[in-house]
Amino acid sequence: MSRRGFTLIEVLVSMSISLVGIGAALAVLGAQSASFTRQSGLGAAVAQTQTALDAIENAVRLAGTGIDPQMAFDFDFYRCVLPGGALNMTDSAQCTNATRDSATQPDELVVAYRDPAYSTSAPADTRTGCNAGNGSTFVGKVWGVTAATASSVTLVMKPGDTIYRGQVLQIVCNDGATYAYATVSSPKQSIAASATTCSTVALNLYTASLNAYDPFNQPSILSNACFSLGGATSARAYAVRRNRFFIRRDQSNAALPHTYLMLDQGLDLNDDSALTDADVLPVASDILDLQVAYATEQPGIMALSTAPTGWAKATYVVDSDTNGIWGDTPGTAEQLTEPVYAGAGNTPTAQFNAANTALFSGVNQACTSYAGAPFYQYPCIFGTSPVETSPQNNIHAYRWTAWPGNISYVLIGIVGTGPVIEDRSTQSNDSRDLAVLLNRGTLTAPAYNTWYASVAPLGRKRVIVQGGVRPANIAISSPFWN
Repeated sequence: MSRRGFTLIEVLVSMSISLVGIGAALAVLGAQSASFTRQSGLGAAVAQTQTALDAIENAVRLAGTGIDPQMAFDFDFYRCVLPGGALNMTDSAQCTNATRDSATQPDELVVAYRDPAYSTSAPADTRTGCNAGNGSTFVGKVWGVTAATASSVTLVMKPGDTIYRGQVLQIVCNDGATYAYATVSSPKQSIAASATTCSTVALNLYTASLNAYDPFNQPSILSNACFSLGGATSARAYAVRRNRFFIRRDQSNAALPHTYLMLDQGLDLNDDSALTDADVLPVASDILDLQVAYATEQPGIMALSTAPTGWAKATYVVDSDTNGIWGDTPGTAEQLTEPVYAGAGNTPTAQFNAANTALFSGVNQACTSYAGAPFYQYPCIFGTSPVETSPQNNIHAYRWTAWPGNISYVLIGIVGTGPVIEDRSTQSNDSRDLAVLLNRGTLTAPAYNTWYASVAPLGRKRVIVQGGVRPANIAISSPFWN
């Protein structure tokens, strides 16, 4: 029986067929791998962007809790430094000039509220036998006050407490109406969680003269005797949280730069007497853009043909399309502001007194009056008719301006990016260009502008997430001091 092998032609044909099959399989595998990479990048972008949005929305929901409404959103005062310090943070040029809104780069959001993590009526602490103030057992971010001056405050600190340099305190007298804000200048003070007793600790305060226009640091009011009564009538100190959200560029790897949503709390966390990059916390990675707009319930604001009787139209308020939403006009920077700084022709006292004065038949009438210092009083705009329904001589001064206490809704837009650059052949236009987002106009590759070009967004999968939050706590009818 003859044995016959394969001819050369047969071998070549079979090899060609095999190669075609292998090539097709590799092509399918490559396509699947590319698709998986794209979907993984997209999934990562979605997850990080949602994380960023959640963090900001949670902070905005608390805006104004327990503090004056005109201090819930900061457009003028906080400049990313300790009082009297220097700017040491990356990508904080906007903070130097207190520019929260930009049409050519990410916005910044600064929101404040009383830290809700406390109780003034907790069960007795049988482990320590510690009364933190006026006979009550305090838990969390509240402290009894035994003495206070314009330069220091003495607190009853509890086991496990930590107070950092830069912490803003809202110090409230037992009458619930006399209060002050001050900023701690002492190094970090901590009481070990294993301690068995409370400790009385004196904390130094920054003087108001370092920035006479900062409403969060007016310790001179603490000279009122009610702050130093102690005992059953002692004052209380509450922690005020001030959160600044901003985008930071990490260009340490020039080939693959990253951007992050960061949180600056104004606290000297590493205790080196300055606010630096070491004191800010990352919230979410690969967040390229943050845009914020602020709305009121009165679209007629700034649309009046003449100002209300007795009040000049504020030239510093900019709402280019007069729709009552600031920061939503593409290509135009709009910012709510209270121009309380040197040379602005205003003072904190004038600002707060104006917020607490209503116009009735053309006569200025203070809302409240008490024996303490009049710098802070809770505004009485609640129940006052809005611009659209009230005769002009019955409008509260701040009902027709872009006063922060009028903010009824905060619009938030975030752009997240995938962690890797896609193959150029698979990129679509939206992978190369940045779409319009609130008041930041379209930015086209490869030019962009200086800020965005430095993080090379070209070719990364991007996700845009938008949301909105109503800060209900700055519209309550009265504050709470418990």
